[in-house]
Amino acid sequence: LAFNKAPAGAIAIYDPEIGYWSSTHGVAPGGSKRFALASITKMATAAVIFQLADEKKLQLGDAISRWFPGLPNSELITVDHLLSHTSGLMSPGAGETDNHTRSITWPSEEWKRWAGGNEFCPGARWDYSNHGYVLLARIAEQIDGASFPDIVDRRIAKPLGLTAFGIVRPGGEGALVAPGEP
Repeated sequence: LAFNKAPAGAIAIYDPEIGYWSSTHGVAPGGSKRFALASITKMATAAVIFQLADEKKLQLGDAISRWFPGLPNSELITVDHLLSHTSGLMSPGAGETDNHTRSITWPSEEWKRWAGGNEFCPGARWDYSNHGYVLLARIAEQIDGASFPDIVDRRIAKPLGLTAFGIVRPGGEGALVAPGEP
């Protein structure tokens, strides 16, 4: 593995015949730093959405106009379109960051960027979308009545005993995240 190219990383290998081996880079061994998960948080977001569906608090076929009535074409875009990256929503320019910790309210700058409509008809094709998952996190917040970091902690991290897993809170815990290097 090329740890020398990564800003921070960890690996652990267990073989019953040989034993256990682990190594880290960019984080002090045994330190309390966490890794920023970036797109891996989509799995946590999807898990929360599926839990809400199992609880009958939403259906995957629900139009997102239920939560975002002012968003253009929201009556045509479903929760499933967001989950499967097939919503067609226009995304802000490349290189702009999206994370589940930001508050997105109407009519913020991000909503204004989406106001131009869709890049394609919902369900017509696939196009990777961080923004769809930001909307899914906001749907979870509206249904659950809590912040997305709290939802993930209560619904996923605590039940599974994941003590070092979670969504970084705005203005909080940033010092606990392993820094990337340019």
